[in-house]
Amino acid sequence: LYRAIVHRGWGVAHRLAGEYPEAADRLSQALTLFQALDTRWQIGRTLSELGELAVAQGATGRARAYFQQALPLFEALRAAPDARRARAALVPLS
Repeated sequence: LYRAIVHRGWGVAHRLAGEYPEAADRLSQALTLFQALDTRWQIGRTLSELGELAVAQGATGRARAYFQQALPLFEALRAAPDARRARAALVPLS
């Protein structure tokens, strides 16, 4: 779990630094690990970060797909703040 969290953190840091290929690699590694652990909230958070990366890259369709995958996970977990953020991120992508 902690290794996956670290990969996601590195992914975010790379995104913020404009290092998009590195960000995609780290976030993908995190997602794979979280999926193996079946940690739904962590999967949702990582999908949201992949959405943010896609937005930064101007890939609107990909961004929308990531946020649309994250939203039902947050809703099922009743993670209201995360669901609100995912919905808000989808508005400009519609």
